[in-house]
Amino acid sequence: MSQINVNVPPEGPDPGRVEASHDRTTAAGINLITVLIVLAVLAALVWYLLTGPLHGLIAGTTATTNYNVTVNTPTQVAPAGSATSAAKP
Repeated sequence: MSQINVNVPPEGPDPGRVEASHDRTTAAGINLITVLIVLAVLAALVWYLLTGPLHGLIAGTTATTNYNVTVNTPTQVAPAGSATSAAKP
């Protein structure tokens, strides 16, 4: 023999049915904005790291700078009575 249980539903609104409310819509909007802000911050952080501190590791090249400096010192003129001047007879 089989048994069938029949429960009489309570009076009033169906407890399994959830009324659509603005609270859920507002919460979903706030969650979406939060996710977008977090993604923007993460994208900015990755961009900073790839263009700044970690750029050398990713590029695989070392930055070397060669400086060719030529210093032109002015020529010194000997004083008039020095030994290098022409001898007078």
